[in-house]
Amino acid sequence: MSGTSSRRPRVAVSRTGLPGEGVERLSARCDVTPWAGTAPPTPAELAGLVRGCEGLLVLGTDRVDAALLDAAGPGLRVVALASMGYDGVDVGAAAARGVVVTHTVPRD
Repeated sequence: MSGTSSRRPRVAVSRTGLPGEGVERLSARCDVTPWAGTAPPTPAELAGLVRGCEGLLVLGTDRVDAALLDAAGPGLRVVALASMGYDGVDVGAAAARGVVVTHTVPRD
């Protein structure tokens, strides 16, 4: 026994049907918990979805603030945006918690 955990990271995804193969590729390495609703999640619903996750994949229209980061818990390591820019993310609050924030880059 190596002493390393074989548990896969949990990643919450705020929408179904994101373009491209990103969610499918993520599912190959992580346990993905997608939002099941047809409308975007409310802040409270998103907080419930991300609780206990190591990663969060959101759209730029989702608000990622200190309250959401706190709801996720201390295990959250990365917030990835399936959009350009960081307008919906409190980058300072994420940095204060050691959470990396990243976004997609358009394909040429």
